[in-house]
Amino acid sequence: MTIREVLNPRNFMILLCAATVVMIGIKGVHIAEKIDTIKEADRLYAANDLVAAEEAYRQAHNNRWILYEEDKLAERLHKLAPITAMKRKLDKILSDADAAAADLQFETFMKAYKRYQQLRSSYLEPGSSHINEFKQMLTAATAADRMNEHLIQFKAYFEEQLAASKQQGDSSTESLKANLLTLPSSLFGGAEKKTTQLNTLFRSYDESKLARIAGKGELQQMLDEAVTMAKAYKKLGITAEWLQSKSEELAETIMRKDGEQNNAKAFAIHATIYAGYADRSGSSSRVTNYLEQELKNWMRKADRHVAAGEYETAIRLYEDLSGFRDTTAEIADVRLVWAAAEPSLLLPEGNYPIIEGGKNRFGALVYTMALDTERRLYYATWDGTSKPKVLRNPQPIPYHYEVRRLTVEEQLSSNERPVLLIEYDSNSRSAAYSAYTVANDRIELLFSFEADGYKIDNDGSLLVHNLNETGKEDETARYELYGDSYQFVELLPNANYIDIPVEKLPEYPRKKVRFTSEIVLDSDEKPYARMGNSYIALQGDYAFVEGPITVCGIFSYYIEVYIDSEIVTIPVFHVEKVE
Repeated sequence: MTIREVLNPRNFMILLCAATVVMIGIKGVHIAEKIDTIKEADRLYAANDLVAAEEAYRQAHNNRWILYEEDKLAERLHKLAPITAMKRKLDKILSDADAAAADLQFETFMKAYKRYQQLRSSYLEPGSSHINEFKQMLTAATAADRMNEHLIQFKAYFEEQLAASKQQGDSSTESLKANLLTLPSSLFGGAEKKTTQLNTLFRSYDESKLARIAGKGELQQMLDEAVTMAKAYKKLGITAEWLQSKSEELAETIMRKDGEQNNAKAFAIHATIYAGYADRSGSSSRVTNYLEQELKNWMRKADRHVAAGEYETAIRLYEDLSGFRDTTAEIADVRLVWAAAEPSLLLPEGNYPIIEGGKNRFGALVYTMALDTERRLYYATWDGTSKPKVLRNPQPIPYHYEVRRLTVEEQLSSNERPVLLIEYDSNSRSAAYSAYTVANDRIELLFSFEADGYKIDNDGSLLVHNLNETGKEDETARYELYGDSYQFVELLPNANYIDIPVEKLPEYPRKKVRFTSEIVLDSDEKPYARMGNSYIALQGDYAFVEGPITVCGIFSYYIEVYIDSEIVTIPVFHVEKVE
């Protein structure tokens, strides 16, 4: 039988009728379903089960096999449009969240989670017209469970990644920390527990990382990392106190090791690095105080080297410490002390029974004055770099008495020109004196005499008490400078005054004395001379004015006067002469 014979008109009509019957049967089923669905929807609507009613009306509306109560369906779906919109929004959010979680796209997931929270807040707000319906949707979709499962998944993932970074030394952990902080507090059991758990986790990672860097001796890198971490935490709103405490602990450990190894240079380098970190981070004073104390220990050690005469060792130590603190002055001081401690090194080889020296005067870093065995005077200076400059007086000193001291005559010396004073024993007077001027690369005799003392007058002349050459007692001779030396000029008339410091006036009652003081006038123009913290009442036929003055006269008695509202007893001095 051929196809043409099978598909004859009769058979074709039979097949067409059969297909029509089937289609009518199928349509009938769908028509019945739509009618039943509408009835069920009406029942649910009447029972105020709006979510299920909306679903049923939506299903009936989508059944296009028959147009049945379409106006009612449209009207009911219009009334239930808020339910429809609510359901679509929730389904979209949950779908996006599921997809993002499956791909571990945390940022995308959190956007969906934020929308989810906003949707919940909107529909669950007290007074909302569809609270119950939205709750039904949440329950039906297991929304809370799905979201929580995704959050737990992300939390575990981030913690695993952070642990792996801790072991591998990976530095790109800021995003992991930020993501963990983004997770809701409910996932940790509350805000306080979240803070505790994450701080513990972050601290463990941070301290391990800092310790690993410090273990390599990389103090700068470790502190830089601590600063970087602190800045990152600040952006996250976290005050990570452990960073400062741990970085301080590790820094102190490194520097203590420097001390144990007696490595001053390494200590200075590390201390400088830490000081910079402390300025940037506002570090506590504990480590800073340790640095200062440790520096003092090193400096004291250098001082001990100096005290022991180990000058080169002290200088090397100061040079090592210069990386942390400017020790230029200390090094210069050691060099000066070294030279001053061995002043004979500035002089030619020889024997110098008397030798004195000093530093930083008369245009020299170090100067030395000495007498050799032939009683010739030497003066040497050194600028710390070139060879010492040595001057020698070819003539022996004038007197053969034993020399008491060799020193600088301070009142006659200037900044650039020292005057050297030799004081001897004397058989007839208190002492013998010889002074020499050092100028123009020469040592010249300035004066030489035996006397019971001398002083320099205001005009620069010498007032010599009981000059041996005159053979008189209680006389004062005046020497004046002529050319390069002092020459005897005269015996002062009525010069039988004892020169005393003003403070010693009470020790010389009823004796002729001379002293220099400062005149002050009270409100009644009465003159007084300052005597330390007290005063002397002056009497005499003189027009006293305020200022310095030298007076001669006699002190005989005391008087009581008011000074600063108090009664005090002061001496009265009868002025016989004003100089």
